[in-house]
Amino acid sequence: MKNIPYERFSNYKVNFSSHAFVQEEADQFIREFTSNSEEVLCYTSGSTGIPKPLWIKKKRMLHSARRTATYFQLDESKTGLLCLPAKFIGGRMMLVRAMVSGMKIHSVKPVLNPLLEDLGCTIHFAAFTPAQVAEMLKEEVSRKRFSEIESVIIGGAALNPKLEQELTTFPNAIYVTYGMTETVSHIALRKVGETQYTLISPAISIGVNAKDCLWIQDENLSDEVIQTGDVVKLTSPNSFEWLGRVDFAINSGGLKIHPEQVEQKIRRLPGWIDRLFFIASVQDATFGERPVLIVEESPEGADVKDLNNVLDKYEMPDKIYEVPQFFYTSNGKLNRTETLKMALQLHSR
Repeated sequence: MKNIPYERFSNYKVNFSSHAFVQEEADQFIREFTSNSEEVLCYTSGSTGIPKPLWIKKKRMLHSARRTATYFQLDESKTGLLCLPAKFIGGRMMLVRAMVSGMKIHSVKPVLNPLLEDLGCTIHFAAFTPAQVAEMLKEEVSRKRFSEIESVIIGGAALNPKLEQELTTFPNAIYVTYGMTETVSHIALRKVGETQYTLISPAISIGVNAKDCLWIQDENLSDEVIQTGDVVKLTSPNSFEWLGRVDFAINSGGLKIHPEQVEQKIRRLPGWIDRLFFIASVQDATFGERPVLIVEESPEGADVKDLNNVLDKYEMPDKIYEVPQFFYTSNGKLNRTETLKMALQLHSR
């Protein structure tokens, strides 16, 4: 681990093992980070809306990177893979981790299957999105290369339950991350196949508010307590289970329904695992809100009658709306609000 004073940003370097596909935005970020300014501009992922610009102190990015480098024992002997856009926090933190650990970086274009081509080197650490993992596992050659990466972290979106179960059979260390731009990348990890996230540093404190939404306190990452919109169940002072987003939660007759949990149940049914769908809510005169099911296309081989086999009575969708296509954010994540709006408009005609 490099022992450079935090304020001497110009002394931080990135050791690239391949410069062939480094995007201009990656080079631009390195120039920005090694300048004399104390902050650097990043963008939120856009999970719950339009990506927003956010100025982050470089010192905090270095703290976060050191924690990850320590946890995964990254050093000059290791090589990391950069296959995420350097505009967003995931890609930028890979570069900062290389700066603090001395780890080499092999960079490729941020495509769905970054392991389809021979990289020409051994990769010890990599960060992927669930969409990338799903695509890589479809091809035998990229599937094998994925299994040979020493440590993998997956983040940016929910991981398909079927895909996660498949990943538990792989020999490498694979983790799902919990974090956001405001926490300067992840603050907790969970192994695939497990439900509990564990904090990566004892300096982090967590708790929940009156709505059971997680709050995070860490003076190394933020001057203030970070209040999230994630509903969680605390399992210990340094661990929790994620239940869903509070802004997606449905209050139906006083019963709380978390769409993400209902969706996981539905995906266990034959014909539903690879379908594009999600649970939303509509206003109801009797219950206040009722769940509805939004499907991008007719679920061939997926019988809606089977929903009774996995869902509780209060979780059953009141209606099923079929739409021609879903809306996505600029970062490729499902835009539930706009898609629901389109579905209601189409079915009100």
